[in-house]
Amino acid sequence: MIGTTPMFKQYHAIKADHKDAILFFRMGDFYEMFGDDAKTASDILGLALTARDGGKVKVPMCGVPFHSADAYIATLVNAGHKVAICEQVEDPKEAKGLVRRDVIRVITPGVVLDDQMLAKDHNYIASLASIGKKYSFAIADASTGQFFALYPTDQKTALDELERYHPVEVIYNDAQSDMLPRVKDILGESGIQYNGHYAFAFRLDEAEAYLKKHFAVNSLDVYGYDDSAQEGAAIAAAGALLNYIETMQRSKATNIGRFYITHINDYMVIDRATRYNLELEQALVFNDGSASLLDILDHTKTAFGRRQLRQWLEHPLTKRKDIEKRLEATDELFQAHHIRELLGDRLGHIMDMERITSRISYQTANAKDLLSLKQSLEQLPEIKEIIAGLSAETFTSIYQTFDPLQDIRALLERAISPEAPFSLRDGGIIRDGYHDEVDQLRQMVGAGENWLTDFIEQERARTDIKNLKIGYNKVFGYYIEITKSQLEKAPTDYERKQTLANSERYITPALKDMEARMLGANDRLKALEYDLFVDLRSQLAAHIKRILNTSRLLAVLDVHAALATCAIVNRYTRPEPLEKGFDVTNLRHPMVELAVGAGNYVANAVEFDPETSRFILLTGPNMSGKSTYCRSIAIAAIMMQIGSFVPADSARMAVVDRVFARIGASDQLSRGQSTFMVEMNEVSNILNHATEHSLIVLDEVGRGTSTYDGLSIAYAIVRYINTRIRAMTIFATHYHELTVLADEEGIVNRSVAVDDMGTDIVFRHTIIEGPASKSYGIHVGKMAGLPSELIAMAENTLNTLEQAEHVDLNKVDDGDIYRRERTLDLERFVQSMADWDLDDLAIGDLLNQAIKWKKEALTLTDHKIL
Repeated sequence: MIGTTPMFKQYHAIKADHKDAILFFRMGDFYEMFGDDAKTASDILGLALTARDGGKVKVPMCGVPFHSADAYIATLVNAGHKVAICEQVEDPKEAKGLVRRDVIRVITPGVVLDDQMLAKDHNYIASLASIGKKYSFAIADASTGQFFALYPTDQKTALDELERYHPVEVIYNDAQSDMLPRVKDILGESGIQYNGHYAFAFRLDEAEAYLKKHFAVNSLDVYGYDDSAQEGAAIAAAGALLNYIETMQRSKATNIGRFYITHINDYMVIDRATRYNLELEQALVFNDGSASLLDILDHTKTAFGRRQLRQWLEHPLTKRKDIEKRLEATDELFQAHHIRELLGDRLGHIMDMERITSRISYQTANAKDLLSLKQSLEQLPEIKEIIAGLSAETFTSIYQTFDPLQDIRALLERAISPEAPFSLRDGGIIRDGYHDEVDQLRQMVGAGENWLTDFIEQERARTDIKNLKIGYNKVFGYYIEITKSQLEKAPTDYERKQTLANSERYITPALKDMEARMLGANDRLKALEYDLFVDLRSQLAAHIKRILNTSRLLAVLDVHAALATCAIVNRYTRPEPLEKGFDVTNLRHPMVELAVGAGNYVANAVEFDPETSRFILLTGPNMSGKSTYCRSIAIAAIMMQIGSFVPADSARMAVVDRVFARIGASDQLSRGQSTFMVEMNEVSNILNHATEHSLIVLDEVGRGTSTYDGLSIAYAIVRYINTRIRAMTIFATHYHELTVLADEEGIVNRSVAVDDMGTDIVFRHTIIEGPASKSYGIHVGKMAGLPSELIAMAENTLNTLEQAEHVDLNKVDDGDIYRRERTLDLERFVQSMADWDLDDLAIGDLLNQAIKWKKEALTLTDHKIL
């Protein structure tokens, strides 16, 4: 124990319950830290480390002013620490002995609420849970009220899906930390805080009861939970996460008013490598001004609109009807220029209502927050009037349920002074006319100030001291100050209180009497204003659900307006969702087009037919635009399925369940894996999860190993995808030997046009039918400035190699291999049926398994095994 004084005994009692946090211990106008906390904080924050008398020892100490503590707290949290805020919970003037203190909240990355500590995007916190072999996670954003859980699945799928959300904090069951190494491998450790939580909070019965109590329901079936063990892990994760948030905040999370269980198949699946390769949310080179897809689409006007846009981008739709509904809404604002501009202008005046509401929920909102909320609510009647002229189903539904919240705006208008300060303890918060006693106390304080003005004039006249003045400090209260050159004029009724180098300070009975009345009134006024503000904040807390519902409607309006604006600015067109195939004319890559300029970009057509051209073998030299073309196809699919127009002249595209883009490996090299191993891991993921409704983009598969190894693997991958998966695929390669596979049903050759002028080449960036004649690798080396002697040596070697025996893949007989594999498929199919215990199956599970067996049987029939 450090220190034995009564204060340190109190400190130790509180610190014992928060051993894993840095304790901010409120003492007067400062938060003080002691012992190891002080040493850690002083090092991170650059504070001077001092000492305080602890009775028998000197205790290391440092501190920060309470009014500027947020920036210091943010630094500590960003450095990976929890911060426990310990406040004085009684008025020191009324305390008998040591003032009572208690921790009012614990701040971690996932539960921060202050704007200074929050990024513009969602601030997700996740919890992990498992029951048997089923794994799930729950996700929440304490700053916005978003809350959901994943339908339980296998561990790998659950963790891969978790990575999509980029949580800043992950909590786990103290008693089930075995999966933590795997989680850290998927998510990494930089920028993420991992915290254990009470094991009891993860128990299914405890979690279910906790959720029922929070949402005031008798059953969780309204949230998609059917009380089956199959979904238990989702409920365990959700209950534990809600428990953690409320434990940290020391209050009920009233801003979390909705909950749902999501299934991985509810949205398009986009794995980590694909998001990275397609630059959906972050440019590959982010320090040169390059843009991500999110940057290009983001014409939102509100903070919660941007978060909604990002959420759509992370979760593209997979139901054709829902996609068409979004496209209809975007199209109407695309056409309605005047309405879109009016809507954008009003949205531009709306502050972050979601996060303000969360601070109201946790009772941390200040007067500035409420003024920002009032300003936002002032825009709502006009916004409702604007959208009344829209006819798309999305907008008519919003209009019918849109709550302008004008009763709340009126309350804030009456209650909060437009000049309210940031601090809640300094007065000036409550507007004149809102409360009779506040008005009376202000009159008394104002009368006292007028009395002081009159008093000083009277004393100057009485004493003939023109520079006589009145001052105030907390020690002496009000005083009269006279310079030493005028001391002989001081009246005998002046009572000396303090001597300074150049002046003397005095008091009089009349001055002290007025001081008592003024300070009493002022103290009472500040206390009353604080109490009234807290009461107002509590009144607003009762309307949190209404405010959040309106915020969510505004976010949808904002995103559709942003997507319409993006389409106009960049000349995008409305796509048509199809069941199968792609037919796109003059497709462009949105980020590359932005970089090179619209007039310099060479657009290309894309055509997939599920029977005749589902697999495109794309050949051509480096730097010719193969990767850009591949990426543009995948990006267009994602854009359509979030409800966005696409960069093309026309676009008819199939709705896909998954997009895979295997392009490059730089994102994994830092994890200690070779380029080739990373490539094989990602290809394995694709082959194990792609379906015939997926879109696959593969670029230069087979690099990083020997030529024949790489070619053999590439050949097998092409055949496997085309015959077994049958997904729409574009496969860019330098292995020209693969082009003979175009003789197979479903595979076509495409290449990038090149003007070959003998000693020089010109890339036209145009995709044409047929394979490339050669790779032009030596030409590219020459363009890069390799020495001429080296180029001559390379050309001589190439001529020698080209005269060697040519690899003919048409001679490869893999029929027997496929027959053996398909026979094994039949054996596995029969065994899977035998392994199921039909007596214990629920009717829903039985039907699902029967459908799965039917699909497998049809596949085996197609291969003439059954």
